[in-house]
Amino acid sequence: MKWNALRFLSLGVLIVSSVTLDFAFAKESRKFPHGCREVGFDFSDGHLQLKMIAPDGLQQTLYFIHNKAPFDIALRNAQQSKYIPTYEKLFPQDRWASFGRDVDEIALTCTTPDNQFLNCGEVLEVCNYDNVKFPETNIGTYWVTNPGSLQETIQGSIRKGILLRW
Repeated sequence: MKWNALRFLSLGVLIVSSVTLDFAFAKESRKFPHGCREVGFDFSDGHLQLKMIAPDGLQQTLYFIHNKAPFDIALRNAQQSKYIPTYEKLFPQDRWASFGRDVDEIALTCTTPDNQFLNCGEVLEVCNYDNVKFPETNIGTYWVTNPGSLQETIQGSIRKGILLRW
């Protein structure tokens, strides 16, 4: 009788710990939206480098960029010339925005609003929809959405006619 009670108790503990472990994994939230992967960019010399990853000529891609810093940051093109767009955007803390790109490579600089240089790798989280479909009239290199919540960024990209495929 004692042996059966001990086996029953052991089995109960095993089931409870298994359910607790499964529940903990289920509660863990996804870092990026489904289909948005950490490819097509790197951080170099403190800059965010958005790079070409598709060798087959499908150059248009979409990045989701998140300000994870506890303060506002500004992003702008690292190349400065009167003939090159600045792509300047102010990101409040904990905000996302989407950026469409069809050029081979672009480097963005991160600064505080008063122009103090920041290491982009320390203040940004970035993911890439490399299998995205843009409408023919909506291609180019530009900020697709203004900074907002992750859900607002997803919905804003979709409203522009961009198909987020995975």
